[in-house]
Amino acid sequence: MSEVERLVGDAAGVGSSSTEDGAAAPRIGGISFVHRFGSALNRHIHLHACVTDGVFVESDAPADRRITPDAGIQFIPACPITPADLEALERRVRRRLIGWFRRHGYLAADAAADMLSWEHSGFSVDASVRISLQDRDVPSFY
Repeated sequence: MSEVERLVGDAAGVGSSSTEDGAAAPRIGGISFVHRFGSALNRHIHLHACVTDGVFVESDAPADRRITPDAGIQFIPACPITPADLEALERRVRRRLIGWFRRHGYLAADAAADMLSWEHSGFSVDASVRISLQDRDVPSFY
C-alpha cells in the first residue's frame, strides 16, 4: 500500500487494518506523471498526481470489508485531510525515498542522515487544488 493510499484510507476510516484476514484493500483512484520543467521552462523534475478524496471498496462486503466476486463498488469519501496529515505524508515519503537511495548506493550513509536533518528538504506536498464533482469548466469536444 502506498503512503498516499494509507493517508486517504485512514481519512476515510478504512485504513490498513481493513486488509487483514484476506480482505481486499480499499483502493484510491488516481493518476500521476513526471513534470520535467518549471514555469520558466527551466529543468525542474517533479511529480504531479490527481488522487480521489476517498477510497473504493466493495459495497456489499461485510463489516470486515471482505471482497466477494458479486459485490459492487462503493466510494467512501475521506474526512478533510489536514496540513498536519500532509506534513506527515511528506516526511514519510522523504524518509522512504532517501532510504531507497541509500540502500541502492546512490547516497552515502552520512549524506542520507544529513539530508534527513534538513529543515527545507526539497520535498513538498500541495493539496490546495480540488476539482469537485460539479466542476464542468472544461472544454467540450463533442
